[in-house]
Amino acid sequence: MKFTVQKLAIVAALTFAASLLIACQTKQQTGILVGSTGGALIGHQLSGGGVLGTVGGAVAGGVAGGMVGHHMDEHDKASS
Repeated sequence: MKFTVQKLAIVAALTFAASLLIACQTKQQTGILVGSTGGALIGHQLSGGGVLGTVGGAVAGGVAGGMVGHHMDEHDKASS
């Protein structure tokens, strides 16, 4: 039963993330969303499902993704 609940939670989280991704207006926003989602998944796996690892991964991924997205936005501005 637990495995089924985990699958449902993953599908719900990915659906929610996809709906937010559609609303992103800048590459920085997209980077934050994608980075925090990926970081949470990686942190969850590395910590064996721990809350601290999941939240820490989300924060680290969001910061890294936001930095990359910001750099991409700046590059786009300079190119136009």
